[in-house]
Amino acid sequence: MGKRNGNKKAETLCDQDIEKLFQSGEIGVDNPTTLLHTVWFFNTIYFGLRGVTEHHQMTWGDVKILRDNSSGLEYLQMNERNTKTRTGKSLRDQRDIKQMAWANPENELKCPVHAYKLYRSKRPLKFSNPTDPFYIQENTNREKSGLWYKSQPIGINKLGKFMKKMATAAGIIQSKEDQHDDNDESENDSGNRRFTNHSARRFMLQKLDDSGFEHNHIKQVNTKYIYMYVYDTISHT
Repeated sequence: MGKRNGNKKAETLCDQDIEKLFQSGEIGVDNPTTLLHTVWFFNTIYFGLRGVTEHHQMTWGDVKILRDNSSGLEYLQMNERNTKTRTGKSLRDQRDIKQMAWANPENELKCPVHAYKLYRSKRPLKFSNPTDPFYIQENTNREKSGLWYKSQPIGINKLGKFMKKMATAAGIIQSKEDQHDDNDESENDSGNRRFTNHSARRFMLQKLDDSGFEHNHIKQVNTKYIYMYVYDTISHT
């Protein structure tokens, strides 16, 4: 009997996977679903959020849009609060440097600031207070209000399936139905790959690791380096 997929460790996204996500439109701003996935993806790789708990506990006030005085470039800054996975009781659970996501003025599709601004404009103003949930559900009656989202938080289970849903829709991995129909694994082995939300964060960690950062220093790394090594990869896919 073969190993169950649940026992297989989640893979790290590679550059080719990122390119497929962009080319397929699974990372984009054209509709409520892809915009929500895009905001989640940028939050993961630029802010280094560890898992679904940290995302689920995010509030609207956790992210601020600021402008660098010297360059005039806008950026997002994460206001890190305590979560179950980062309690603050240990120095290892804290970052000395504020996490930032810098704008990409040359390509709005790959710009975290542009995605954040659009997400802000498409959610209800009355549900955009600092303590309101960051991730909210899609509005099924958006033709009437013009808003893409409604005043209801996304459940933790749905939030935890974002990466798998994106990878499946982009053709990076197969759905269960496609795996059942495809008996020739030699022609298509995408069904053997496993992606979870951790796969996106591991992409960021792998990029920093490839650039020579020691594992115990990655959590404290200056976000300028994340901009250089992660953002640069995304910008050139």
